[in-house]
Amino acid sequence: MAWIDPTNQTTGDLITETIFDTITNNLDYLKGNSGTIDIDDLLRVTVTGAGVQTAISAHNTQTAAAGVGPQYGFVGQSAVSMGQIRCAWDGAATTDAYMAFMVRGSSSTDERMRITSTGKVGIGTSGIDEALHVAISTGAVAVKIES
Repeated sequence: MAWIDPTNQTTGDLITETIFDTITNNLDYLKGNSGTIDIDDLLRVTVTGAGVQTAISAHNTQTAAAGVGPQYGFVGQSAVSMGQIRCAWDGAATTDAYMAFMVRGSSSTDERMRITSTGKVGIGTSGIDEALHVAISTGAVAVKIES
């Protein structure tokens, strides 16, 4: 099993090549093996150093604009999108961004929750007015709190 230690790499290209080679080699090794494949069997990224370190990141190199940014996707059987986690810019400046969570429902993948650059959270809306903004269908329960 090959492990990746980004602190021993000098450029992002080397890390990318190492990750690709590791996944390819480990997939070749796992071919023909039965049972569940654990993600650790495919790839492990080790990050060392003080404080919080970025282990995995998604990059979008397009010019900054509203709604532009990277996302992680989750895909099910027959390549059907199950959901995404997306970060995107609020505008053309690279100062404010939001994080959105999309989930599949009724045969389409739509945004269900958003966190703004100011920390406001919207559920069922992207037009967030308050610290917690919940948009619901008429007659539905907005928030249920149990103890």
